[in-house]
Amino acid sequence: MNEIVDWAIDAKTVSWEVTMAGGLPTTDRVREHENVERMLDKYKTSTARSEYIRGIALKFGGNLSLNTDTVVEKLDEIMELLVKYLSSQVKPRILKKCGIELNEKASDLIIEAMVIKNVELGLS
Repeated sequence: MNEIVDWAIDAKTVSWEVTMAGGLPTTDRVREHENVERMLDKYKTSTARSEYIRGIALKFGGNLSLNTDTVVEKLDEIMELLVKYLSSQVKPRILKKCGIELNEKASDLIIEAMVIKNVELGLS
């Protein structure tokens, strides 16, 4: 469960970074572009980790597996939006909305994982 929680916290970090993207003054657009490229690179290297986490969640099934799938899908959606954002095909508010949704889904996943962990430890 700790690995799932750590991964979900990383997803929340992505959501925060995405909600901060967009709307910067023109002088900061170069830095913003570099930040988006960094997020895309980070995502590309983390796809194997996402699949690993999906495998763990699948063993527990139920809401944990569904919530994990939802976070992975939201991460995929954000990365697609970031690519479009770089080419000015997506407005910052769309990115921010998706980032907020990812944050909510990752929070749900953390809660679900902690409930399962507490049950396994006999704390509930």
